[in-house]
Amino acid sequence: MALAKLGAMYFHQSKLDTINRRQSSLRAYFSWAIQEGHIKENPVRVRNLGELPRAPRSLDERLYHRLLRVVQMHGSKRDAAIMF
Repeated sequence: MALAKLGAMYFHQSKLDTINRRQSSLRAYFSWAIQEGHIKENPVRVRNLGELPRAPRSLDERLYHRLLRVVQMHGSKRDAAIMF
């Protein structure tokens, strides 16, 4: 029970990536402890929680200007209206 309480404190209000990283570290540590004969089974039996969707990235300035040139040369009026 003490391990569960400690785990709850350790993961409380952390971001998903942080929780997943911590779980991975704990799984690796306990796997090592099993190989060394310190414990018989791994108490960390949870899977990763997944990832939050990431925000879209913006284009860097070089790619933005390249896209503008392509739209000006080959795009329609609609494409130009979307870009400007």
